[in-house]
Amino acid sequence: MTSIKPITAVILIFSVAVLARVAFVTFFGIPPAVLDASEYVNMARNIRDGNLLNASAPGEPELPIRVPLYGYFIAALYAIFGDSNKAVVAAHILLSASLSLIVFYLGRKYLNDSWAAFLGAMLLALHLPSAVHCGVLYPDTLFAFLIGVSVVIILQLLEKMNIGWALAAGAILGIATMCKSAAQMVVILVVGLLMFTRVTFRRKLALSAVAVAAFLAVIAPWIIRNYIRFDAFIPTGTLFGFNFLTGADEELVPPEGIAKPALSPEVFEKAEKMGWIERNRYFFEEGKRVFIKNLSDLPRRALLKTGIIFIDYPRLSLLDNIAYNVVIGPRRARAIVWTGVLQNLLYVIMAIAALVFCRRTGGGIVPLTLLFILYFWSGYVLTRSLSRYSIPLYPFICLFAGCTLSRMLRRFRSVIEGS
Repeated sequence: MTSIKPITAVILIFSVAVLARVAFVTFFGIPPAVLDASEYVNMARNIRDGNLLNASAPGEPELPIRVPLYGYFIAALYAIFGDSNKAVVAAHILLSASLSLIVFYLGRKYLNDSWAAFLGAMLLALHLPSAVHCGVLYPDTLFAFLIGVSVVIILQLLEKMNIGWALAAGAILGIATMCKSAAQMVVILVVGLLMFTRVTFRRKLALSAVAVAAFLAVIAPWIIRNYIRFDAFIPTGTLFGFNFLTGADEELVPPEGIAKPALSPEVFEKAEKMGWIERNRYFFEEGKRVFIKNLSDLPRRALLKTGIIFIDYPRLSLLDNIAYNVVIGPRRARAIVWTGVLQNLLYVIMAIAALVFCRRTGGGIVPLTLLFILYFWSGYVLTRSLSRYSIPLYPFICLFAGCTLSRMLRRFRSVIEGS
């Protein structure tokens, strides 16, 4: 197979990604900002209007449960374009399309296969769940972009082993953590990877210290603000306890995938009398009790949650968790959800097959991306599991699926030419 010119590939990838996302949003519309999206909109408006940085509407009790970056992201777009959710969606589309270019870059540089890079990027460009999430005011698309940039920077750090890339790695992970608190421990993975590099131990320690210091420097203003405001140490948000408790106690019933919080009314009644800081701690303590109680059921639950995260089965929450089902009819919604399930399944199967085809690639991309996937998977298995949580992981799944697809096409061509 002849190689494709990089500039041609970039134009094709970006164009297809943008057109696919614009087509979806144009045809199905933008859902109302309800559920979590309403809290991000509240945060953005409070930032714009100079009110307290919180997720509640003006006049309501303060709701300090979210890290602030996505609120600032929306607020900046509101300041430029007015209260236009279309502007936010347009920004999502550009960020999501840019992720496909990151996949292309990673494939060319680290897989040494221009066709694998191109095919992986095109798989992401045509990834239906990624297109769906461009149309809603959730932080997953921005977070996915930041994680993609983080991987590029961390790979550069592992290759160059200099202070500048260590600073950049820590800083981008701090920024990603301020978008979604799920990224807060990734810097430890970076330190662990640095320990396996072939430089002196002093150099490893120096680069690790720089990366951690840069990470802390980014998140420190938020921690200080929270301490001054609430007289408590809050490194990210105050939602972990609730997610841990509901993730440990919810019922997962295949094949319908029904999710029932199954929390007693007494728990909620007691929590309602607490402030958000105390409530988060209370939910966490309850979550530990429930987790230990259900420990024997953990393997089954982990299997079901893995399906929910990566495949969107059995829960089938691609649209209803983000309120897109309210603007799409039941029949079309069913078709979209099952298309997403089948597409995800195909991509995951091809990505797993790539562990055979791409295991000898250079630059540490295989161990790094596998660590990223394992890190987020384990966190979401132990807490709540939703299909949108895999959006930041699909660029890497598509990258390796592209490697498998490239090998399959080469094999097919050799068979045709040999016959």
